[in-house]
Amino acid sequence: MKFCNRQIFLYLTLAGLAFVIPYASNGTVVLLVLSVFCVKWLKSWGLLKEILFSKTGVSILGLLCLGLISSCWADNTALALHLGSRLILLFIAGLLMIVSIRQLSPEQTEKAKRIVIISICCILCFYTIDILSNGALASFIKGWKQVNLNKIGRGASVLAVMIYPIFLMLLRSQKRLFAGVFLTVAIAVIIFLPMAAAVVAVGTSAVTFVLVYMFKRPAVILIFLIFSSIVLAAPTLSTKLVNLDTIDSYNIQLASSWKHRLIIWKFVSEKTAERPFFGHGLNSSREMGEKQGKVLLNPNEPKNMQIIDTPLPLHPHNGVLQIWLELGLAGIFCYLGFILGTVRFLLQRFSSNPLILASTSACFVSFLTISSLSFGVWQNWWLAGAWLSTGIMTLAVSDKLQHT
Repeated sequence: MKFCNRQIFLYLTLAGLAFVIPYASNGTVVLLVLSVFCVKWLKSWGLLKEILFSKTGVSILGLLCLGLISSCWADNTALALHLGSRLILLFIAGLLMIVSIRQLSPEQTEKAKRIVIISICCILCFYTIDILSNGALASFIKGWKQVNLNKIGRGASVLAVMIYPIFLMLLRSQKRLFAGVFLTVAIAVIIFLPMAAAVVAVGTSAVTFVLVYMFKRPAVILIFLIFSSIVLAAPTLSTKLVNLDTIDSYNIQLASSWKHRLIIWKFVSEKTAERPFFGHGLNSSREMGEKQGKVLLNPNEPKNMQIIDTPLPLHPHNGVLQIWLELGLAGIFCYLGFILGTVRFLLQRFSSNPLILASTSACFVSFLTISSLSFGVWQNWWLAGAWLSTGIMTLAVSDKLQHT
């Protein structure tokens, strides 16, 4: 198949976002794999080597290899190996998608940009209809008997990460009014969807965008130094400071779901202390949760507010703590390498352009925020969504990467 015909797979991937994100978020993996067929294989090695052997690429690969090695001491070696193998395949698919985008001609890149802008605008339209009708459109499409927005909320997390790539595309195309309307509508949609982590991400990314646009390099360094410090101190913070006992002492009212999350984080932090250097092994969160069984988690609360559940249901809903629990300090060093490698790349490539630096930093902060508040760090659909967001940002700054 000639390359001039192969880009249709990438176009289909970008067009498919319109339906997959709001109504079939697990399909992000399918879209990511579909984009791989666009790769011009004979001329891929140079770009692959550039990305793979960057500090970011080496750090991610190191994290994944450590995960595979940790299966030796994981509770269920077979499941850990299976998960580790899937993650490496997903990593390869993500790399190849970035390569396929970098191989597009300027004309093909512009066409891809138009397709993805239309797709994300369609997502906003679908979500707006569902918000106004309390999920009627989603119920009709999915065939649900009960109308419920909660079932489509998690797509808002992927949308939150994709906001700034699209915003940047529109601004760089001199469509400033369209960009302002898009950003306003996107933020409003996410606020009205039942996904608190995405709402927090909208806030942190907006603050990041403003600070980096105003103060440039110093703001980037400060923001990610703060985040890196939180990553290193996460188990101690959860055990000593950010927990249910502390929150209750200040009479801070939280929803029961967030109270449960604080209980989970404290439990995970205490388990991390048992094996702080190399963790309990890949996928141990799921195994540990299944072994615990349901118990009364907050006996000091009034009966109508008591939570009966496992202290660790499937995963900690916190990517940083999950890496601490499963891969220990060694895994955290790899994770920090991924963060610092990405920041170094952004500063090297985009320091001279405040708009691009602010947008890429905001996109990255949005991803890190959601990963730290929701989902399992190894969930394939979420990682595939992150890769797709990276691909869209690559499209937005493709002209700045031609001579990398």
